[in-house]
Formats: sequence, structure tokens, C-alpha cells
Amino acid sequence: MLFAFVAMAKETEIKLPPGVDQLVIPAVLMDQNKYPCLSYSAMMLYAVLQALPKEVSETGEEFIEISSIDIRSIVGCKDTAFRTNLKALKSAGLVECYKPRFASVLRYVVKEAA
Repeated sequence: MLFAFVAMAKETEIKLPPGVDQLVIPAVLMDQNKYPCLSYSAMMLYAVLQALPKEVSETGEEFIEISSIDIRSIVGCKDTAFRTNLKALKSAGLVECYKPRFASVLRYVVKEAA
């Protein structure tokens, strides 16, 4: 079961990516026994990352290549909050990020919440 959160640009700080009219937060993320370290803001960051268009690497891995500045402008948070939320998602095993050789931005691999 999914919990759908519809964010309207005029009513919140979140600026939805083009072509996205709602963010979907999997209900399992709200299970504090399974994901005790996730704040509401971290869940919103996860939903934004899930909604962004994915690219496929040579190995078949889906990823998002975007700067932290662009993500922060979508989510509407400061650098410290972004890093804290990203760290929570990484420690929960929901997001991996790495910087490919000769790249200027990070690649984010978003895992399915189970």
C-alpha cells in the first residue's frame, strides 16, 4: 500500500520536477520499527529521488545524475539538512551515491523500499 503525497508548488517549498504532479512515499517508510532513522524530510527526499527521470549505465544499473544544488532547490532545504537526510537514506540502504570518474556530479541509485 502506498501513501500518496501531492505537493503543489504554490503551497509548499517543494518544487516538483517537470512532468511530476505528485510524490509517492511508500507506506513502509513510515514504519518506525523498520526505518527508525527516517524523518519526514528524508522520506520527502526519497520521494523526490524516486520521481526524477532515471538513466541506465553500461551495466544496466538505473541511476540519477544530478547536482546536490539542484536537488536542494527541488526539495527546498539547506545543505546541512540535505546531507543529514541523504545520510539517513544511505544508512537505511535506500540510496547509494557515488561520483564516476571525470564526472562533476554524483550519481544516485535509488533502491526499492521493502
